[in-house]
Amino acid sequence: MQNLFNKILEADNKKFQIIIHVLNAIGILLSICVMIYAWKTGILKDIDKFQEFMNQFGKLAVLIFILFQIMQVIIPIIPGGITCLGGVILFGSWMGFVYNYVSICIGSIIVFFIGRKYGTPLIIAIFGERAYNKYIKILTKKNRFDNVFAALIFFPIAPDDMLCYIAGTTKMKFQKYFWIIILGKPMSIALYSLGLEVLFKKLVLRI
Repeated sequence: MQNLFNKILEADNKKFQIIIHVLNAIGILLSICVMIYAWKTGILKDIDKFQEFMNQFGKLAVLIFILFQIMQVIIPIIPGGITCLGGVILFGSWMGFVYNYVSICIGSIIVFFIGRKYGTPLIIAIFGERAYNKYIKILTKKNRFDNVFAALIFFPIAPDDMLCYIAGTTKMKFQKYFWIIILGKPMSIALYSLGLEVLFKKLVLRI
């Protein structure tokens, strides 16, 4: 079954990439539409008003956000920075960070097992052969995959979702991967979440 799935991916690689690109475009377009709506209604310029709007949905808002963020890690259709910023705006700095952290860690663990089951063809289908070759070369340089992977996860300088898929295709033990994600993600998520929040407040709320 797995071999059949890989053959289908290899045969229809370009079609699959087109679908991913279309989903990316749709995701970005929807994000822009939401931002425009929030701006016109004044929600975007008033944090208290925005949070009051979200409170209407109660705990359902938290569940929807976490599930969306998990899916975003598995199939990255929107830049991760946008969803991290969204979590902070929706739920505040601290709880936004917590929800981002929990959901991204869960998504990263799922991705590891997907990568382990379906291998390189799926990674190339989602991210493209050029991106895959670029990062596999960096990760496997001097046979120091584990150390390089941990460093890239710790600092937000590479596409974490693709790195997690690649990790699943290696001989790295899950226990080691688990602790790299649990200990390495807080720094990158905090930089994304809180850093973008500061920019948002300075560039958007002051307009």
